[in-house]
Amino acid sequence: YEPSFSPDGSEIAFVSGGDIWTVPAAGGEARLLVSHPATEGHPLFSPDGRSVVYASNSDGNNELYVVPAAGGTPRRLTRTPGDEDNPRWTPDGKRVVYQLGQGKQQIWRAPVALPAGR
Repeated sequence: YEPSFSPDGSEIAFVSGGDIWTVPAAGGEARLLVSHPATEGHPLFSPDGRSVVYASNSDGNNELYVVPAAGGTPRRLTRTPGDEDNPRWTPDGKRVVYQLGQGKQQIWRAPVALPAGR
């Protein structure tokens, strides 16, 4: 569930069994992109199609992570005591806008690139 098309329409990211998968839009074999004992969700391709942002409760509450669409090591984007959810890329792909909190919802944004010198 929670399917997301790549910008060029060639791939679909989706959730199955609490993990993130991708599959060619034309059909074919699905490829496991992110697997963790926690639950991942809300995958969304970046505007350039090179990354996928998603939410994971691997640290007890939902945080946002980004992973290369071709596979690789996920990188954590957020660190808050609240739940981050429903990530959306800005059109330039430099930030992710997301929903924070339960009850009274707030909208936040996080930079995707690492700060200079890190």
